[in-house]
Amino acid sequence: MKEREEHLNSGPELRAETSCEHHPEAAPEAFPERWAGGQRTIGPGVRPAESTEVRPAESPEAHSVASPEHRPGTGRAASAGAAPRFVVRSAAAADLDAVCGVVAEVVAALRRAGIDQWDEQYPDRACLDEDIRRGELRLVLLDGVPAALYAVNDRCDPAYAAGRWRAPEVSFRVLHRFCVAPAFQGTGFGSALLRQIEASLRAQGVAAVRLDVFTRNPAAQALYRRAGYRRVGQARWRKGLFDLMEKLL
Repeated sequence: MKEREEHLNSGPELRAETSCEHHPEAAPEAFPERWAGGQRTIGPGVRPAESTEVRPAESPEAHSVASPEHRPGTGRAASAGAAPRFVVRSAAAADLDAVCGVVAEVVAALRRAGIDQWDEQYPDRACLDEDIRRGELRLVLLDGVPAALYAVNDRCDPAYAAGRWRAPEVSFRVLHRFCVAPAFQGTGFGSALLRQIEASLRAQGVAAVRLDVFTRNPAAQALYRRAGYRRVGQARWRKGLFDLMEKLL
């Protein structure tokens, strides 16, 4: 999405607050896992804060979900062993550095793949901080490591008015800034997370999910189409043309 200045607010394998202009789980390339001070890290010098070790029982908003087995850094599912679980919880102010680290990794991976979608202008630290302050950003942990993030709300960019929404009168939510850290892409993790998001919204009585996806991001396009999202229009922002997509739950 273009820089969301109108409403600092709206993914899957990537996106923003003022619409979901960029959706990277897209970058096909995985980052090698790194270690710092005896701890696993994801991103340039980003170490998960101790506060990220959250158990579902500690927060009514946290969800623990079984995910496809994964060997960090390989981009492939493991062939044996217990499947790791991912926890979804509201991001806190103390998580901002880790959140920005995941986004920075996604931006770098997109660039290596030749996809000019996200950059230093969007989504920037101020945008992500606003998501957190509004209580709309969710941080996803896989075995305690920041693996993905997304924001959900009922706001969208004015350009969404161009969409031929199939059910314009139903309750809907907009998925923004959905992205999966490169080390966890290519494993089915993003698809599993998307299903969990949809199930959670359906349980809340939400009837549809809307989002936008960059037309030059083939992996993100494939992710959403496989998940049942249909194009209902297009919008043009700073980086180019984006498909407006919708799924009825």
